[in-house]
Amino acid sequence: MKQVVKFSNLIAAILGVLAIVFLAITPGMKLDTGSLAIETTGFSGFQAIFGYTETKTVLGVEVSAEILKANWLGIIAFVLLAVGVIAGVIGMVIGNKIANFVSAVALFVGGILLFLVPAAQSTDDITFKLSTWLIFSGIIAILGGLFGCFGIFAKGKK
Repeated sequence: MKQVVKFSNLIAAILGVLAIVFLAITPGMKLDTGSLAIETTGFSGFQAIFGYTETKTVLGVEVSAEILKANWLGIIAFVLLAVGVIAGVIGMVIGNKIANFVSAVALFVGGILLFLVPAAQSTDDITFKLSTWLIFSGIIAILGGLFGCFGIFAKGKK
């Protein structure tokens, strides 16, 4: 039990890094086509958060179209995940409970905000829905926040 408490901030930071990696390399959201039988490609979490512009060459002319705009809610979630990871490592290295608390709260809130990225990206005409990996990223970030809380409160009961 003491080993879990000792390394809970490290586990929280690793889970935060894992959530960020899943955002970078896996599909995070996809276009909701309703009852239409249209196959759509998914957009990675980073594309959903930071925006996505596609460039094609048509008849010798390069045409560029903005597919997704930058999503401020997603950017806040990403920054919170990064702050949570950094604060978790700092809290583990120097043993600061305030850094541990900041890490836990940042990971928890960042994980919750990840679930709102497709809703913030949707418009009246286009609706996006969560993909499996964005759900995993959110759950992993929330678990990282809970591990950070576990380390704070369990250390206080020694």
